[in-house]
Amino acid sequence: MAYFEIDGWKAKEDEGVDVLPGGATQLIFEGCTVPEHHAYCYDDRVHAIPITSLDTYIRECVRITPCTSHTIWYRGQLSRWSITASIFRDTQLLESEHELIETILTNYPEEFQSCHSFFSKLVKLKHYSCPSRLLDVTGNSLIALFFALQGMNERDCPFGVVYTCFSKRDQEYFESHQNVAKFVAISKTNNNKCYPCPVYTSNPRSRKPTECRERPSQDKEKGCQLLRSLVFNAQALNEEFETDDDLTLDSFKGCVFVKPPMNNQRIIQQQGAFLIVGRNAENPSLQCDDVKRYFYVPSDYSPLQSNGTKSAIDETMYRKQYVFVIPYTAKETLLRGLDELGINDAFVFPEIERRINYYKKKLGLHHEIIV
Repeated sequence: MAYFEIDGWKAKEDEGVDVLPGGATQLIFEGCTVPEHHAYCYDDRVHAIPITSLDTYIRECVRITPCTSHTIWYRGQLSRWSITASIFRDTQLLESEHELIETILTNYPEEFQSCHSFFSKLVKLKHYSCPSRLLDVTGNSLIALFFALQGMNERDCPFGVVYTCFSKRDQEYFESHQNVAKFVAISKTNNNKCYPCPVYTSNPRSRKPTECRERPSQDKEKGCQLLRSLVFNAQALNEEFETDDDLTLDSFKGCVFVKPPMNNQRIIQQQGAFLIVGRNAENPSLQCDDVKRYFYVPSDYSPLQSNGTKSAIDETMYRKQYVFVIPYTAKETLLRGLDELGINDAFVFPEIERRINYYKKKLGLHHEIIV
């Protein structure tokens, strides 16, 4: 028997643990036996809801009433993963981020002719599985459930998770906002290393990101050249981007929420939105912790009252993850239920090759067809 921790900030790459850890709560999946795998969570970090049927999942999602201060989104994935933008899962790829993106855009320009901005290009690249600093969420809880079921298997990925995500309504930006340009600019910049500058070369061991200033009004040789490149690219993306002597590498640290333009069929059908993860000024190889706050129930969460119905989320869940946990044994039942509601490969991935594969499976044609 193996126990698996449902905790989005700790990647579970092993096969679980043999004994339930102290202080942990085991999840009980109603009407579903999981003979070899059991999930657990810590009450002080996670409010977990076991899901084995589609009607239970829908009912639990409906109980989450709209919020006056925040918009509620969902993200589905395997429980073994951290909630991490894909570019941070491979240090070597992160070091070559700008080179990877520019190489693809240069070699296949026709694929991106309909993209009117660099952000739109990043969105399309992500849909083609290119690692990026975009972390996607959806406004449709059924879409999130569909993604949580992908890749599950009985041996080492026995659980899927749907996380709730909370974005402040007054901090949801469109792609034209200068904050978006600031973080998108990182993907256009060789941000893996600091170029030689007086601050860096004088004492690199004690260098702090707050000491590396661009100083645009002074001699260029006195400023941080890496920061200057980031600012140059941000201004190229948005002419309204403001620069001043107070800019530092820390200014490009953080995370912003972006509502993309609905000009991409996959975005439309997945009802998608994105978090753009900034540059970790202290350790560029790691994702900044600012992502976490989007996946905790905010302390100022204030749900609207709907016909006297109280929201499923209350103050006892503040600063916790609010998650739905799905065992592998419920996967096929849930996929069939989603299919009956029209949520399947052909809908979620509207590209013609994905639709063809879906209908091949639907008709039982599992062999390769050579034409």
